[in-house]
Amino acid sequence: MIKERIRKILVNNFSGKVRFVQKLSDQEDFVKQHLFDSFELITIVLLIEHEFGIKIEVADLAQGRLNSLEKIEQFVISKKN
Repeated sequence: MIKERIRKILVNNFSGKVRFVQKLSDQEDFVKQHLFDSFELITIVLLIEHEFGIKIEVADLAQGRLNSLEKIEQFVISKKN
């Protein structure tokens, strides 16, 4: 459920990358794939914060906790608990 909400966020906000986002596996590291630039990553952080009502620290991003749909889901769950 969370992964699908994240995928929807990506599709709705990055229309030029819809085809890639739709094919993205849950484990695929989209940072290593260079799918998003640094400004887009910040946008993703803000969208996730807003969607799930959580706070994401710079260290979370730097430590790779938001590099895939699966990692984002795990991160969101840990923040909600």
